[in-house]
Order: sequence, then C-alpha cells, then structure tokens
Amino acid sequence: MKIIINSKETETASQNLSELATELNLPAKGVAVAINNQMITRAEWPSTSLKENDNIVVVKAACGG
Repeated sequence: MKIIINSKETETASQNLSELATELNLPAKGVAVAINNQMITRAEWPSTSLKENDNIVVVKAACGG
C-alpha cells in the first residue's frame, strides 16, 4: 500500500504502526509518530492500523542547542 512518510510517498507491506516502525528501523526511544495529524503513543502502535494514503510524520529527538 502507498503511504506518505514525512512528505515522501512510500510503498509498504506493514499493516500496523508497530510493523512500520520495525521496517523503518526506528529506535526504541526518542521517536514520536503522528498519523493524519493525530499523535499516536507507542503503546498504541501495535493496534494502530495503516490505511492507503495515510499521512505519517516521524520525528526523532535530537540533542544539542
């Protein structure tokens, strides 16, 4: 299915957000994800289904100032 991740169209076979995080090799901590402008807590990732054309924003924490 086609989804949009950080403004880039992407093809994925992942069915839920947890599978997508694994596919994208996201770190275990320091990551926030929103789908269609709604923040999704890490606890909700396994139960959050992905749909065609979902707009996903992934933000990784960065240190510094």
